[in-house]
Amino acid sequence: MKPASLTALSGVRVVVTRAKEQSGELIAMLEGAGAEVVSVPAIETVPPEDKSGIDRGIENLSSYDYAVFTSANSVRFLLLRMSELGKGPEELRRLRIVAVGPKTAQALEKSGLKADVIPDEFVAEGAVSALSGEGVGGRKFLYPRAETARDVLPDALRKAGAAVDVAVAYRTVAPKGLGGIIKDALAGDMPTVITFTSSSTVRNFLDAAAEAGIPGKALSGAVIACIGPVTAKTAEDAGLKVSVIPREYTAESLFSAIIDYFKGEK
Repeated sequence: MKPASLTALSGVRVVVTRAKEQSGELIAMLEGAGAEVVSVPAIETVPPEDKSGIDRGIENLSSYDYAVFTSANSVRFLLLRMSELGKGPEELRRLRIVAVGPKTAQALEKSGLKADVIPDEFVAEGAVSALSGEGVGGRKFLYPRAETARDVLPDALRKAGAAVDVAVAYRTVAPKGLGGIIKDALAGDMPTVITFTSSSTVRNFLDAAAEAGIPGKALSGAVIACIGPVTAKTAEDAGLKVSVIPREYTAESLFSAIIDYFKGEK
């Protein structure tokens, strides 16, 4: 990615709704281009209330052929639970590992694991396409994921003859007091851009805004930037007009797409 001008986003006020522990990179890039950034984390990731599914998967790791990770959080929370059960990441090395997206692959690398399959498209459909030539019939997959997630990947794998164990590794919740945080963030000058990096950030942000007495139409003047098509569809279904979707579904590409949008405005 080419470096952005230090003033490319001068005068642009951007609300970043990504989880606090994951937003640092995007915020740094935006501020580096001159934007005024308002951090409004609309999501927190926490362990599941019921750990029985993920525990069964961990206890039966030797029975799987593949492990599929669709986010850095799925890596983080699976390894956290493995550690709590006295198991190390090396126990995953005998499996063929699928990582959807470069950040997911990097999360694996930080724990000494290497992804064997990285789809070109950073969504579940990309993983389905990447695995289509692997002959997955009769193979067994462990799929640690969020409590609420689409069934595109497990459904497609099962249709191809694979056995898939979906294990809830984490869940997402709205931070306490989100409505008040949004109200403060939107006080005075309305944001120029609101970024959303998952469907949950959209839903949590809009629900909390409504509870705080901020109608959805109050956001109509902002440029809505979504990290990918799934997030964009959630935003559009909620009545928002999405103006920015990057070609690759990463924070860096989202930043670049915002830069390009404002270049086109000038």
